[in-house]
Amino acid sequence: MDQPHPFFLFARRNPFFRVDVDDRCQSSDPRVGRIFPSGCTAWLFDNRQNAMLSAGHCVPIFNFAVPEVVQFRVPKSNQDGTVQHPSPSNQYAIDPASVQFRDNGAGDDWAHFGVFSNSTTGLSPFAAAAVA
Repeated sequence: MDQPHPFFLFARRNPFFRVDVDDRCQSSDPRVGRIFPSGCTAWLFDNRQNAMLSAGHCVPIFNFAVPEVVQFRVPKSNQDGTVQHPSPSNQYAIDPASVQFRDNGAGDDWAHFGVFSNSTTGLSPFAAAAVA
């Protein structure tokens, strides 16, 4: 069986069976972030300062009243599953006006959006990842 790529956090799942083994691996790639509170994954791409990619099926669950934030350098959750957050310097609000997506199933499931520069550091996520 193929080994998971060391940069991504995921579990192999079979939709017809209960998952008994959590075989996710920890990520340390500074280009990968968590969208909170929706819980999806986002990636920096194309050397653009504030551009992100994610899955299109994530967008319908975005709640911009909260707002949605991309978090980088996310710490592990507590043993009881309580979500932990990175420092404010590693969080970037999604620009709701920039969101473009398709949610049409396999092969046509993508989202592209921008985030605002960090309100604490003034850095874009791309610049912050280069500094790390």
